[in-house]
Amino acid sequence: MVLVNYPSLAEADTAKLRTSPNPLLGWEPKATIDNGDGTFTIDWADDADPRNSLNIVITKVTQSLRDTLEKKLASQFVDIEDLDDIVGEPAFAEIAAVDHITSAPQQTGINSTPVKINQFNKIVRSKNITISGPDNNLTILLPGFYKIEFHFSMTGSTNTNFQVVPFVNGLQNGFNSFDDDDIRHIDTVRKTGTAPGDVGAMSASGIAHLDAGDVVDLRVTTDDVAGANFNVIRANFIIARVR
Repeated sequence: MVLVNYPSLAEADTAKLRTSPNPLLGWEPKATIDNGDGTFTIDWADDADPRNSLNIVITKVTQSLRDTLEKKLASQFVDIEDLDDIVGEPAFAEIAAVDHITSAPQQTGINSTPVKINQFNKIVRSKNITISGPDNNLTILLPGFYKIEFHFSMTGSTNTNFQVVPFVNGLQNGFNSFDDDDIRHIDTVRKTGTAPGDVGAMSASGIAHLDAGDVVDLRVTTDDVAGANFNVIRANFIIARVR
């Protein structure tokens, strides 16, 4: 049996079969039979000697069959407990801020000390990441490399630089060295205009290694020594495992 990922019978043409690792040189397909069970048979004959013939059964590779084969292959080389990491167990979460009133200060007194952003009010979806809605925290359940991504439409005190960064377990990892856990590169800065009501966008994304049990949140700082107002109008905070 030869496994070929042809989505339809029409795509099992001579050219594709001849590009297989062991092409049947000098042979031609003479008839195709749909077996009605997800497979079909191609009858081949040798032009040089019609008495020679060969039947090849082609099976469409469904996603279910592909998954089964992948796991069986992986199990020949690794412990079964490691299969989820090989196949890529998904993990993702998203929270959002929606329908906030721009005229009402939502977080005040923001200066150079990082303050957790607590203005997310909607849990969108998650798998293998725990969302703590009231705390605006995302807790990792599976170790791996994750993409951390966030987008804001915001307003606040005028003529002020705002910076948003992710924190892991209450720390902005990586101040001393760049390594897998470093998240210093994931940040965004925006300066508001001099007129009240200025609305702007802030966004950032990057990849970092996270361990099971890590708690991730977003924090904001400003260059306003006296403390600034920070108002989120719309926002998304997304973490997704990439490996």
